[in-house]
Amino acid sequence: MENISLRPVLTGLLTIIVILLSLSLIFSLVLYFTSLPETTLQWFLMPTTLVTVLIGGLIAGYQSGRKGWYFGGLTGLGFILLSWLLSYLGYETPISVYTLLQYAGFLLIAMLGGIIGVNLSPQRK
Repeated sequence: MENISLRPVLTGLLTIIVILLSLSLIFSLVLYFTSLPETTLQWFLMPTTLVTVLIGGLIAGYQSGRKGWYFGGLTGLGFILLSWLLSYLGYETPISVYTLLQYAGFLLIAMLGGIIGVNLSPQRK
């Protein structure tokens, strides 16, 4: 049985967290210093989250050098768990069909990022 390291998954998750926190800061500064309504930024939140999850999966796949769908999927599941913990335990938001569809999209996008990352990796096995 081969030894599977979770380091690529943790690096991908850390990347997702850092990018999302940075973008949250930028979006909040835009809202604070402009007269832009908050509803305008809703159109940017989902695409930026999807791109960020894709980047996290890509980094996980790149670092692993193999099984990109697996490492990207684990990264996506980690992000889904963090997102669920924040929304449900922090804000008591119940899980709806829309939320489940979002989570499925996050998982698929992270797996796609992992697949792309493995193909870009120089240590591809």
